[in-house]
Amino acid sequence: MIPKVSIIIPFYNCAYVDQAIESALNQSYPAIEVIVVNDGSTMHLEKLEPYADRITILHKANGGTATALNWGMDTATGTYTAWLSSDDLFLPEKISLQVEYMERNRIDLCFSDYLLITDKGTEWMWSVNESFEDIKRLEDVLAYRNPINGSTMLMKRMIFTEAGFFEPKHRFTHDYEMWMRLMMKGYSFGYLHLPLIKYRTHPASGSMNHQADILREMNDLQLLYGEKRSEED
Repeated sequence: MIPKVSIIIPFYNCAYVDQAIESALNQSYPAIEVIVVNDGSTMHLEKLEPYADRITILHKANGGTATALNWGMDTATGTYTAWLSSDDLFLPEKISLQVEYMERNRIDLCFSDYLLITDKGTEWMWSVNESFEDIKRLEDVLAYRNPINGSTMLMKRMIFTEAGFFEPKHRFTHDYEMWMRLMMKGYSFGYLHLPLIKYRTHPASGSMNHQADILREMNDLQLLYGEKRSEED
């Protein structure tokens, strides 16, 4: 039996959600479940209807991406979990390549490169990240920036039971906090120097509209984890 993978799609008023669902369902990997968590959307709910018999749809009051992810992860039944932002796309081999890599290397988390696409879906740039083929560099880089696109990550589901879920108080940097926390707890990270998702840049995206909040939260996290690393040293 190959391990099941749960793909969690948090959704809030996103016009691209049907494209995200299609990319999840069109994975070459056969053992998947797709869970869409509607985080209090008032728009584009009709885009979920054609997939109702092929996915699990959860509805909740708006509470932010971390709360939607946490409910999805808690509902998931897979050995592995993946997070797909509702405006991004998985490439067809994404899950297959990561599961094979993680099983072969016996690691806990795996991230990758990604392609940038426009709001219309046109590819325009490879990921701007440097290579992390020497994974030992990751801890040092995390001290001053987040080099991991959350939608590229595949994780063992047991991590959430052992180390806790995403922290909702970090509304825009819950992923950054999670990677720092898991690195400090000694979980093993892997990296594939391949683009496995398409990351959409568009005017309505959270990363475009909340730069000041993102920078403030990142600064707070860097100070907090810098202190913790100093204590360990």
